[in-house]
Amino acid sequence: MINRLAVKGKVTFLILWMGVNILGWLFAPINALAPDLRTYLEVANRAFVYAAWGLVIGSVIGIGQFIVLKQRWYSTKRWFFMTLVGYTFALPIGLAVSTLIPAIASSIRGSGFLPLNEPASILYFPFPGDVVLGGWVVGIAQWIALRQILPYRNSRLAALWILGVWLSFGVGIFALLLARSGPININSGLWFDANLALERVWTGGLSGLVTGLLLLFVIDQAGKKVSEPSPLVENVSVD
Repeated sequence: MINRLAVKGKVTFLILWMGVNILGWLFAPINALAPDLRTYLEVANRAFVYAAWGLVIGSVIGIGQFIVLKQRWYSTKRWFFMTLVGYTFALPIGLAVSTLIPAIASSIRGSGFLPLNEPASILYFPFPGDVVLGGWVVGIAQWIALRQILPYRNSRLAALWILGVWLSFGVGIFALLLARSGPININSGLWFDANLALERVWTGGLSGLVTGLLLLFVIDQAGKKVSEPSPLVENVSVD
């Protein structure tokens, strides 16, 4: 059963949770998450590449979050597995959804969107919609694990978690775009690109902050529901 933490414990948890997410996104080749695609075949090939990246990100974040949860509360190995599954499928599904929307719109207008395998003059730029649109997949996958360790759960908490994780993707990518367009430009001369590293830190840190706060809220609400006295008990009177 999950117990609520004191304020100091919550701050420590948030720091660890954000650190895990930053570490996971450090392995994401964010500069390659913005490809120009010309055919549906290239979209399909990109989906397989996205799955490989998601597998790496999900492995790191899944293991890290599992350890943090186990230290603070009761955890389950299912959390790691479902996080891994969620991130592996999130980017490919997000890419598929972001491609279907303009494809259907073009079909309604009576025109084509992308050719099957022969490049034309059309260049398709799915980022950042492809990443953001896949966030709900991680939310659903993690809820399957989270609901097993909550003392109380209902459809509202489920929807809150799924939508919140989805929002965290949007916040993270927004932070990335903000860092990319900001005035800070680090030319360190090192073997790695410091600007890309900063983008990953922003993405992982803010998305981790959103999901961390969300998890604390969900746990708090679940704990309150369990501690509430039963109406049947309150209405019993002794004559």
